[in-house]
Amino acid sequence: MPSFILRPTPPSAEDWPALDRILIGDGLNYDSVLVRAWDIASGMGLGPARRRFHIRACRALDPAGNLLSATANSGGWRLFEAVWPLPGPPDSTPCRLRFPAPLRLLRLHRLIEQPTLADVVVAALRRLEAFLPSPASEALARIKPALMEHARTRPAGSWRGRRLDLVRYSGRQKTELEMRGVSGYLDLPDGPGPLWPLLAAAPRQGRGGWDGPTGCGPSALSAGAEMALPAQT
Repeated sequence: MPSFILRPTPPSAEDWPALDRILIGDGLNYDSVLVRAWDIASGMGLGPARRRFHIRACRALDPAGNLLSATANSGGWRLFEAVWPLPGPPDSTPCRLRFPAPLRLLRLHRLIEQPTLADVVVAALRRLEAFLPSPASEALARIKPALMEHARTRPAGSWRGRRLDLVRYSGRQKTELEMRGVSGYLDLPDGPGPLWPLLAAAPRQGRGGWDGPTGCGPSALSAGAEMALPAQT
């Protein structure tokens, strides 16, 4: 089971570039080790040019994704505490699932270029399963059929987006790798229903992050709230 996740944060005028460091399970016991590892990496440099960097601060986040004070320590929290980021009832609030970074979902080893809500839920469940210990994984398996049925029958708009490929440098392979994906959004006019806890937790399971609410107009979903889920493989 992975012990931690590193992902870039959305651009911020106050504190950017920055990374979210999400510790999972026993990983909470090794926070100081990970911080020290990044301190060493900052002196050695990253990327093919070995560019050095400086870590200015490490701050804790609450379940809503808000920065705590520099002296605060959240002590960790459970994934089910993840806060729904939009105003209104979480199961019925119209929303948009937005993927600004490349979304890479595969079916039979081929990229899904028009993902559906069911495709997104399958990817989120797979990512969640990778982090769960056996008892919790068995409990998730029991409700998985019901979640998939909701994903297949929940009203959702057609995928709106485009191809977006990402080139990443692999330190292990000493070369650049092209990751093919798509970028776009899915509208949920009646909200996510019982799927909302999974969709609220999904951004904490991988790369990417929430864009944050932009307002929820009752008659204009295109100007409504948006959520960004992480890229899933």
